[in-house]
Amino acid sequence: MKIYFSAKSDLGLKRKINEDSFLADSQLGLFVVLDGIGGHQGGEIASELGRNTIQKTILKFRHNKNYRINSSDNQYLSAEAYILMESIIQANQAIYQTSRKKTEYAGMGTTVASLLLGEKIVAIAHVGDSRIYLIRGDSIERLTEDHSLIMEQIKQGIISGKEAKNSAMKNVITQALGVEEELIPTVNEIIPFDNDLFLLCTDGLTDLVYDEEILEIILKYRPNLDQVSQALIDRANEKGGIDNITTILVNVKINSQKKLFKSLFSIFNRFFPVQFE
Repeated sequence: MKIYFSAKSDLGLKRKINEDSFLADSQLGLFVVLDGIGGHQGGEIASELGRNTIQKTILKFRHNKNYRINSSDNQYLSAEAYILMESIIQANQAIYQTSRKKTEYAGMGTTVASLLLGEKIVAIAHVGDSRIYLIRGDSIERLTEDHSLIMEQIKQGIISGKEAKNSAMKNVITQALGVEEELIPTVNEIIPFDNDLFLLCTDGLTDLVYDEEILEIILKYRPNLDQVSQALIDRANEKGGIDNITTILVNVKINSQKKLFKSLFSIFNRFFPVQFE
């Protein structure tokens, strides 16, 4: 599996501080976006602390070759999904403890959307309203469900999706790292197809640029991922740039020829067994 990516973060037009953070580590197969919240630069501190803790935790697990998942509660998760979940739990603890020790950071927190690639699966985990999309062929699918008041209202049938786009409550989130001592992120995993494209982004993009527009921009500028990233940020700024904007695009290339060779060899070997001395 080969990975191509582009990562960009923009201040936007209204903010003086960029409270977004991101991590794009192709060696680890780890990609993360975070959107900090909290005054006195607390949001900036929270997102950076969350990013660094997630990376350090993943590194620790990856370097521990004897590591095994022993908890029966998590047997349904792949190793990648479990490790990603644990890294976010650790990040939550780090932010929460820091906010308790320093009064100027009280109440700080951050959203997170993260992706960890394994040999056969892609694990995703998120908290808050930063999102992950899958672009497969000419279609776009949102892989995460916002932890927000608006999403709760939509699920309960109180408002429609169309009404949610213009609601004054659309930025009220119901979960964030560092706000509560205990937190479990929403975790999922998918089997990637050749040429799948993943988009991780903060709400500085999605509050202004809707899914249909995102897909239109991606299809227009793909396969130049840097150009796609910049076009998405430019569109958000054209629409007001009211928040920081962060995007990561991750393109997965699977060696289909190698897979085809293995399949053909398996069929051939069934009828003409090959023996090795």
